[in-house]
Amino acid sequence: MGTINIYKPELQTCVVCGRFLVRKYTTQPRTIVGLHETVTASEQVMKCNNKKCSNRGNPIRSAELQSIVLSHMIYGIDIIAHAGELRFYDHLTFDEIIEKFSKLGFKFDLGEMSFIINKFLALLAGIQEEKIPEIRKKLEKKGFVLSIDGTISIKGKTLYIFRDIVSSTILYSEICEMNDTKQMESLFRSILEKFGTPLAIISDMQQSMIEAAKLVFPGVSHQFCQSHFLRNAGDALTKELHQELGKELKKSGVQTEVKRIQRDMNKKKRRESKVNI
Repeated sequence: MGTINIYKPELQTCVVCGRFLVRKYTTQPRTIVGLHETVTASEQVMKCNNKKCSNRGNPIRSAELQSIVLSHMIYGIDIIAHAGELRFYDHLTFDEIIEKFSKLGFKFDLGEMSFIINKFLALLAGIQEEKIPEIRKKLEKKGFVLSIDGTISIKGKTLYIFRDIVSSTILYSEICEMNDTKQMESLFRSILEKFGTPLAIISDMQQSMIEAAKLVFPGVSHQFCQSHFLRNAGDALTKELHQELGKELKKSGVQTEVKRIQRDMNKKKRRESKVNI
C-alpha cells in the first residue's frame, strides 16, 4: 500500500476541562486524489475521557485532513475548487473542463465532472438556511470547535471554509480577499449570529484571522495549524520559482533532455524487473 499519512487532531487537550485527549479510534486508510498528488490517509480521532466533562466522548478530528478533502469524497478540495474556477470564472463547458483536466493526467467522464461541479456549488452555499436552527441546537448541546481553512485560491481570492471539527459540519464558506480583517470580522460575526460562540478556534496564522477572532470571540482559545501556515508560506515562496521552471521546461532543448532521461530510467526499470524475475 505504501506510505500512509496519519492525521491527528491539532488539539491535544480538551477545550472544556483541559484534560489530555485519548484515542477514540483510527480510521481505515483511504485514497485522496489531489490536484498535485495522491495520498493514502488515515485519521486518529481523539476524545476526552473525563467522566465529569460535558465534552466526554465527543470525537475530535484533524482540521488539516478536513481542509484537504470533504467527507466521503475521493477527490480533494483543490480539484473541486479548480473545476469550479474553470466553470464559473473562465466560463468553460463541461467538455472543455474535462479536456483541461486530461492534460493534467485526470480522466473524468461527464457524470463525474457534473458531480464535482455540484460539490463546488454546495461548498459555496455552505449550508441551507433552513438547517441552521437544527445545526445550532446540536452545537449548543455539545459545543463546537471552529476550524477556518483558507488555503484554496480562486482567481486571486481565497475560498474560506468554516467548519466544526467535532461533527465535520461545514458551517459557512465564502470567497473573499485574503488577509482583509474587516471581511474576516464580518465572516466571524456571521458564524456568531448563526451558531454562537465556539469552544476554541483553529486556523493558520493569517493576521486578519487573529485580529478578527479577538474582536468577535474575545477570550476564546485560538490555536494555530502549522501545516496551513507552512502550505501558505510555501506557495508564496515557490510560486515565482515554479513559473520560471515551467518556462525553462517548455524550451525544446530541455524537453528533449527530459525525455531522454525518462527513456533511460524506463530502460533501467525494465532491466531491474527482469533480474528480479
